[in-house]
Amino acid sequence: DYELIIVDNGSVQTETRRLLESLALDERVKVLHHDAAFNYSELNNLAVRNATGSVLVLLNDDTEVIQDRWLREVVSQALRPDVGVVGARLLYGDDHVQHAGIVMEDGQPHHQFRVLDASQVGPNGELALARSVTAVTAACAAMTKALYDEVGGLDEDFFMYSEELDWCKRIKDAGWAVVYLPTATVIHHEGKSSEQVVPARHIYFHSSKVRYFRKHHGALQAEALRWFLLLTYVYQTAREGLKWLVGHKRPM
Repeated sequence: DYELIIVDNGSVQTETRRLLESLALDERVKVLHHDAAFNYSELNNLAVRNATGSVLVLLNDDTEVIQDRWLREVVSQALRPDVGVVGARLLYGDDHVQHAGIVMEDGQPHHQFRVLDASQVGPNGELALARSVTAVTAACAAMTKALYDEVGGLDEDFFMYSEELDWCKRIKDAGWAVVYLPTATVIHHEGKSSEQVVPARHIYFHSSKVRYFRKHHGALQAEALRWFLLLTYVYQTAREGLKWLVGHKRPM
């Protein structure tokens, strides 16, 4: 038994509206219209507030389900007594691994698994096994409603990016495991909305990272990170300027 909750964030296309109206005819489907400005955390929290099930599965609108048993896999794992949140294995459209959990050392996200070689993603490889990680992405994540109510939802101050790092840290601090589950696989067509505003996406990505460090590691570390990012941009701008002066042109 399940219910499907769709949050429509101000769509104006007639075709989209008709599709949503047709889906809403199914008693298992709820369509929520939220016409305020986009806020990733707020939209997910709105869906959860309207959920009546005992297990929640967050699923981005730019994902594509390719397994028959993916839902059963993440739900059964989320119901384990020691598990807080479960993240699926995410693939790019070309089947390369996009996300298999985030591991952090000394408070810094040092390794987010991306395109990996066959020895790592094969049947006996590291990423073929369920394991505890520091964080998973909310593009496809499952947890019980009871635990969500206990630790709270995604922090809406983050707007977009780093909200999962914060969420998973709060879950781990409450004594629960954060688990990457390779047996549940979903394609994630990453950034299909944010790629329309690339400069803003970069700003939000880095400002959210600074916000995360300020919240969990203090103002000093957050300020150090902010200056590091600013100096990185200055260096990259200067390097591109020098390349332009010597006649280098970017490929079209």
